[in-house]
Amino acid sequence: MSNKFAVAVTRFSAELRSAKQGRYGISSELRDSMAGVEKSVASLLANPDQYKVKSSVGAGNWANVAWIAAMNLKVTETTQQGYYVSMLFNSDMSVLYIGLGLGVTKYQQTLGMKILDEHVVALRQVLADSLEDPEIIWDGSLDFGVGGKLPEGYRRATIFSKEFQVDQLPSDDVVEQYLKAVTDAHDEVMSTFHAMQLTAEGVAGEPSLGGTTGNRILPESEETDIDDLLWDYELGEEVLETWGRKKNLILQGAPGVGKTFWSEAICAEANVAEAYGEGPGLVGMNPPDVDVFRCQFHQSMSYEDFVEGFRPTIDGGFALQEGIFLTAAENARSKPRGQTVVVIDEINRGNISKIFGELLSLIESDKRKPEWAVILPYSGREFWIPPNLFILGMMNTADRSISLVDYALRRRFGFITIKPSFGRPQFHSLLKSRGVSDQMIERIISNVSSLNEIIATTPQLGPGFEIGHSYFIPGFSFHEKDSGESENSWYAGVVKYEIKPLIEEYWFDDQVTADELVADLLT
Repeated sequence: MSNKFAVAVTRFSAELRSAKQGRYGISSELRDSMAGVEKSVASLLANPDQYKVKSSVGAGNWANVAWIAAMNLKVTETTQQGYYVSMLFNSDMSVLYIGLGLGVTKYQQTLGMKILDEHVVALRQVLADSLEDPEIIWDGSLDFGVGGKLPEGYRRATIFSKEFQVDQLPSDDVVEQYLKAVTDAHDEVMSTFHAMQLTAEGVAGEPSLGGTTGNRILPESEETDIDDLLWDYELGEEVLETWGRKKNLILQGAPGVGKTFWSEAICAEANVAEAYGEGPGLVGMNPPDVDVFRCQFHQSMSYEDFVEGFRPTIDGGFALQEGIFLTAAENARSKPRGQTVVVIDEINRGNISKIFGELLSLIESDKRKPEWAVILPYSGREFWIPPNLFILGMMNTADRSISLVDYALRRRFGFITIKPSFGRPQFHSLLKSRGVSDQMIERIISNVSSLNEIIATTPQLGPGFEIGHSYFIPGFSFHEKDSGESENSWYAGVVKYEIKPLIEEYWFDDQVTADELVADLLT
């Protein structure tokens, strides 16, 4: 009786658990175990050539939900859309849920989570009579042992599943028979699912933003909030993966693209859990404690402010004081089962070499260990940076007064560009929820998108100078506004007093063009 699947999954689980205890990085052993589990799954499928099998440790510094997916190439080639055989581990890799799931990214990005819930319910009804296994979980109550946007999305996108204990996996024959039931269900939902997708995407006559099905306006829902609308799940996974891998990340972009929002979102408890997973020594934590230390760099910022140095005292003397980074590092060291984040606003305004000093080398992800310790020049103490300390910087790409970031910094940080979101259906939905009319929303999207195209293609400017969407998100709802201010006067005020000064700065030597661009915005 063969147990190749059990052996492959057990090895994958053990390798990933072991990797989580060490420094971040997918070792050759872990890659081999991932390849082995993919091969074992393919061998159990009735028509393996018809499927693409993929496994992942997830996004970020060890995501909480590792997964394996078998995608029917007649349906989808990506886990972001369509439906596929879904195998989801819980956070400590002790449980494996095998079933049929939907690509949640498609719903998060374009269709909306309310539509996802409707589709899952409808597909369960289609399959209810053909799958009578009493151990199948139909209500989506999968316990991943962790919360957050990604795990919650996976849970809601699961049509049905069955729980297996990783250390008690059945023989290949049993798994093969169950996978046959799953793939048969796969075929059974095909026509129903595609019919629902066509309706949801507006192909059957439903109006869509910009005349394309890919830009469908998200349905209004009582559960939709600003975090969900502004959070870009696809970019979010990229951010979390890069931050987890490098431990140091810079969010860069033009004014108003939401860099501050993104910094707050990924430092929030649920998102930090997604970004770091269990992390070093965090087995069983759900979610880890997160402490955030914030500062802002400027031209006068020094090593003494950031790390340590002698500072004036109230009695006229000097005393050795720890800077914010040393304080954060000690916090991380005192809480090895938690996460500590240092958020640095305007990171490119400071002299990086001067501020970090000898610690610029120690912040690298592979140097977070005692053997890389250095002697601090003021206190004379031995110091190294713990692995559970993460740095998040923000950088404005449209400030002419700031010099280019030096290569030493670039090598040690991952850089993610946050772009304007005028083209995302979520932007339309957000403004709609604030009481802005469809006509005004179309006006904003059309006018500012045209301006951004001009800015992006102007040689002395470029994409880093585009106008961000945050300028046009009212901090109030027109449904509740008592002042009587119309949306037209609000829009004109934003253009005249916020966007116009930027345009005049961009075209400081061409006032005629600046005036024309402002006039175009006001049309």
